[in-house]
Amino acid sequence: MPVISTTNPPQERCENGVNGTVELHASAAPNSGDSSDTKEELASAVRSWDIKDALLATLAVLAVFYTIYFTRSILFPITLAVLLNLVFKPIVLRLQHFHIPAVASATLILVTFATTVALGVWLLWEPANERIAQFNSPSYYARLTENLKPLQKPLGDLNKASKKIDEITSGSGDKPIKVQEVQPQLGNMLNLTGGFVASSVIMFVLLFFLLAGGDRFLEKLVELMPTFRDKRRVVELSREVQQRMANYLFTISAINVGLGVAIGIGMWAIDLPNPVLWGVMGALLNFIPFAGSALGAFIVFLEGITAFNNLGQAALAPLVYVSLNALEANFVTPAMLGRTISLNPVMVVLAIFFWGWLWGIGGVLLAVPLLVALKIFFDQSQVLAPLGTFLER
Repeated sequence: MPVISTTNPPQERCENGVNGTVELHASAAPNSGDSSDTKEELASAVRSWDIKDALLATLAVLAVFYTIYFTRSILFPITLAVLLNLVFKPIVLRLQHFHIPAVASATLILVTFATTVALGVWLLWEPANERIAQFNSPSYYARLTENLKPLQKPLGDLNKASKKIDEITSGSGDKPIKVQEVQPQLGNMLNLTGGFVASSVIMFVLLFFLLAGGDRFLEKLVELMPTFRDKRRVVELSREVQQRMANYLFTISAINVGLGVAIGIGMWAIDLPNPVLWGVMGALLNFIPFAGSALGAFIVFLEGITAFNNLGQAALAPLVYVSLNALEANFVTPAMLGRTISLNPVMVVLAIFFWGWLWGIGGVLLAVPLLVALKIFFDQSQVLAPLGTFLER
């Protein structure tokens, strides 16, 4: 893999950085015998310059966060379109070898992708709604409480203590607390649906033009470069980042799909209802490291408690789920991706929290791909390579 250097030539570094330092020391040398006031003024000027730059950098970072947060309805579909473009771009290039135009290839890919997504939503919409309605029904909690009775005896003292606390905080244990049920407003539902449709349209339209446009943006960027060396550097850097990102996204997507199929088969083998739904859920949640596996295991455990008559059989659902996730994380993914993209778990967790805070659940799903893209970009530059090493495991 070529290593692209983005550092300035030695002459440029000497002119911009080293000479400035030499001139500073040269001008200060004759005044070494002056009073301490001159030194104090010089030190004060340096300190004020550093504080000013730090404040400007802080304001710039806050402005970027502000922009990303309040423009998430536009930036999220754009980011998703760019990532999907990296996944589908190799397919377009492969079809061009068979003399299929890029426009036709982009149309075929988008139609296939949209049809697959729509078919999946149509097949899973009814069972997903049933599960959501079941989780909100009083009968579900009654059945859940009934099946959890074997666990209530060891926790009896804790249960009594919690009841005492409830009585104290409510003022009286005889007066029931009236809970006002809040119905969703039609306007909020329409706004949510309208926002989802608008984001989907932006994503699909932009993805089509990115796939059909080929490398026009890269060609324009190359034209702006002043020298042939800079042009070649831009082309090599963009090709390397695009190829590695495409390989990562395609591979991790294939791994998650395979994991979803395995989870669906495992849930079917233990007779858990709606195994296809849990397989799709497992594939999507696996894009969220650490938390996705725990959340999925907890959900199938709740489903198992209400679906089976004993806790032993219900515990099979999370056991199968966690076992398949462990096999994928410790054997399948390292074998297919190797250690070329190995991220620090702390940085992964921070990225999930950061993008989840900015963009919600969509940001949580895109946190790791964005962190991988950042690491790949850092690895291709000698100047930024230490930052890429900092992100490694």
